[in-house]
Amino acid sequence: MYFDSFRTLITEEEILESDKFYGIETKDNMKYGLYLNSTLVNLFREITAFQSLGDGVLKTPVYEVENLLVPKKLPSISKSNLTKLLGREIKSVPNEVKQKDRKELDTKILEALGLDAEIYLPKIYDGLCELVKERLELPKMRKKKQKEDKNFAFDKVKEDVIADCLPDGTRKFPQDFYTKGSYEELEFETYSTNGKPLTPDSFFNNFQMKTEDGETIFEVDSEAKAEFAEILSRQSGYQIKIPAKEKIVEQILKNYRAYIKELRAQLEADAKQKTHEWSIAEKMAKEILEEFGLVDK
Repeated sequence: MYFDSFRTLITEEEILESDKFYGIETKDNMKYGLYLNSTLVNLFREITAFQSLGDGVLKTPVYEVENLLVPKKLPSISKSNLTKLLGREIKSVPNEVKQKDRKELDTKILEALGLDAEIYLPKIYDGLCELVKERLELPKMRKKKQKEDKNFAFDKVKEDVIADCLPDGTRKFPQDFYTKGSYEELEFETYSTNGKPLTPDSFFNNFQMKTEDGETIFEVDSEAKAEFAEILSRQSGYQIKIPAKEKIVEQILKNYRAYIKELRAQLEADAKQKTHEWSIAEKMAKEILEEFGLVDK
């Protein structure tokens, strides 16, 4: 099995072999070993082997190794002439074909076949590099396509869930959660803001409302008012109005939390029915709540 480089090990040592680590015994290990390391054999394997392990990894089983073409006449190449090639790390194919000792070996193999290396070697190198490139890039293209298809399916289901659970949109905070009269007739505390989402940070008995960058915009004197301000800051506007009476703030928040809890359950149940996956349903429900500016505590 190989990825973007190719090599056959040559050794005189006795090594245990298996269906994963094949061995070939010949009368002249050096001669055949050099041939099996040639780019020509690499090209044969690239054409005949099959991809089975993902990411473009190529596998050559035993029967394909047995069927590799071997010239009846192999060139006599002394080990001393290719000491560097036999001892160095083999590079990826596009870089390996640029190596001087690689070209020397491949030239001798082609000459033994009666082929002009100046004509055929560049063509073999170009063809091999293109085959390897396509083999390695195809899985990436498939994964990208699968991801795009998956994202499209997720977004389509999310649209259907919103249509089912929120056909008329969401309830308006805070007025839709005040049930004891006209919300607009209440007494308010008014704060100027910069239109960005705010989060509370407790500071002694006060709560500082801060932007994502840590800038303090204003302070409130209770945790309930801080939560109220955080929810309002998710809506567009440069002014935040909070009911002056603490009990009214707490009651509105209680009704709001109950609404969010029930809505989340509805979204998850509908998404689960469509996707059959709780993890996906939970993620989808969370995204929908966030997209509608609903704060789930």
